Amino acid sequence: MEGYKKLTEQHKELIDEFLKSIFPALEQQRNFRGHETAMTQEFFENCMERCIEKGDERSFFGLLSSYPEFAKKYAEKIESEVVKVELPLELMEQEEEQYEKLIMKIKERSKEESFAGHL
Repeated sequence: MEGYKKLTEQHKELIDEFLKSIFPALEQQRNFRGHETAMTQEFFENCMERCIEKGDERSFFGLLSSYPEFAKKYAEKIESEVVKVELPLELMEQEEEQYEKLIMKIKERSKEESFAGHL
């Protein structure tokens, strides 16, 4: 960032133009950061998708915490899409087996704790 500050205005403009050509939403993001543009659900989702693509966890979680109303709608949208996806039968059977194993472990642990309580 320090190096950027030392650049001439012309060089800064060239870098900005280059970045705009790579990231079409950059100008909108810059305007938003300057509070010239209001956050919308569409822009929020666009930013979230970019964070996921780039692996930018810091911005991802920052957006989630800064805009809980948009985050809720985004989560609901994802949930509604995930519900439509059907898992292969093998995965469903594996999930059922894992669930049964978990129940057995819970029951065993409960018996052990109950037995230990009578000693």
